Amino acid sequence: MSSFAPSFRLCLARPAHSALALVAALVVGPSLAACSYTHHQGVMSNGASSELYFSGAVPLGAAELLAVGSRAKVVVQRWGPSDVPCTGLGLHKNAVAAGGVHIQGGDLPDPDHCGSRVADVVSVVSAACADDTCSVTVDASDSRSVKLTVTGMHAGSSNLAVSLKSAADGKTYDDTLPVRFSAPARIRLAAGARDVPAMSGPVLPGVALTKPRAYVVDAADASLTIDANDLHATSDGDSYVDAEYSLFKADHAGHTVLHWAYPGVAERSLDLEVVDASEAHALFVYAPLPDGPSGGSSRAGNLDPADVAPISEPATGRITSIELVAYEYGTFPIRAKLADGRFALADIAAPVLAPAALGTVLSGLEPSALDVEAGKSAGQGTLTLRAGPDATTTLAVKVIPRASR
Repeated sequence: MSSFAPSFRLCLARPAHSALALVAALVVGPSLAACSYTHHQGVMSNGASSELYFSGAVPLGAAELLAVGSRAKVVVQRWGPSDVPCTGLGLHKNAVAAGGVHIQGGDLPDPDHCGSRVADVVSVVSAACADDTCSVTVDASDSRSVKLTVTGMHAGSSNLAVSLKSAADGKTYDDTLPVRFSAPARIRLAAGARDVPAMSGPVLPGVALTKPRAYVVDAADASLTIDANDLHATSDGDSYVDAEYSLFKADHAGHTVLHWAYPGVAERSLDLEVVDASEAHALFVYAPLPDGPSGGSSRAGNLDPADVAPISEPATGRITSIELVAYEYGTFPIRAKLADGRFALADIAAPVLAPAALGTVLSGLEPSALDVEAGKSAGQGTLTLRAGPDATTTLAVKVIPRASR
């Protein structure tokens, strides 16, 4: 015995179709055919007068602080009202009048797809700052996007005023964007708190870090938006090498000096020192620090290496044994003491936990720190660490059972 399922084709070319007709079609017929319709979109703008759209280096206007002398790229467009071609059931958010049909549950057989809107063809009437705070050059080679280069002449605030004539309706549209400028004073560095210790003293080969980011600030230490091409980074020395995961790894004894230069301010340098493992005469393990083995205010924070004291012993003190609850872990700082009395960060390449069933030991997650995770079984054993020929240590390890609930 065969059955017949009726199929209705419905096309909502305009919102004029009644809600009842659409509901009836959805209930009676399981198949709906797509159609073409237009969706009306209004003016898209972010300028003070809501006429033009600004993007590029200063899309947020007054929220950005631009460096005096730097070239900020700004794109200005006119996105006038337009109808966009769409296909589907006509259920686009503006295709059906407010209070129209809303379908709850189930899947639409043919969702709506709308084309991209196109910016108006425009010609430049004028583009300038309202005063002498900045200068503006215009590139009108693209008929739909006017490209401006805005250069701060001195510190202060102003308004970037732009006037464009639209070919769509022949009208001229004026809009402004606030801009602020401040004079560059110096270059600062930003490094993750986990990496800073490796930048503030000697390390042994194997220690890896992420290079710091350089940025330009004004006299009040406010970060400035600059032309990235003006900030030049170079390096001298090969004691550090590029490694996987974008890390910078200590390879052999020597110095690698990173340099940053920006016009009009003093050059910034960072001297990374690597000492040979044979210079390490002792190895110490320390109790965990409250905010992570690197110290500082937070593992996730950004610090300038110049603001951090040279490498020293962690304040928590040396330990000779580790006690963990089953399944729990601890992060323990380590330091190698050099022949000259200084302390260095070390990477423990092959820690040995015996018996192995006591847990897992990982190194390198943070420079000069060990992560020890206890296994499921209680027991006692030892952890042997080696940072160099004369820098070894062995700790007693105890795993205690997890309290029953």
